[in-house]
Amino acid sequence: MRTLRSRPFALACGAAGAIVLALTAWAIVTFVAAPWPAQQTTVLIPQGSGVSAIAARLHQQGVLRFPAAFRLLVRVRGVEARLHAGQYAF
Repeated sequence: MRTLRSRPFALACGAAGAIVLALTAWAIVTFVAAPWPAQQTTVLIPQGSGVSAIAARLHQQGVLRFPAAFRLLVRVRGVEARLHAGQYAF
């Protein structure tokens, strides 16, 4: 038998799940729908560049539409150490 106390918990879990789902959908749409450059673009990421500098450079070159979303996703996923300097073609 369900108690009245379990109902608020279930509602809170459902609301949290909906928020996570909405944020995930927003991140996917943001990156999938990014306006790729009309022509091939080469971006040079200098040694020692942080997440903010990489996001800014990609945005300046037209690779990213929303640099803040890139920074957030990199930090949430914990992949800062996997970003490397180099020359990248998009």
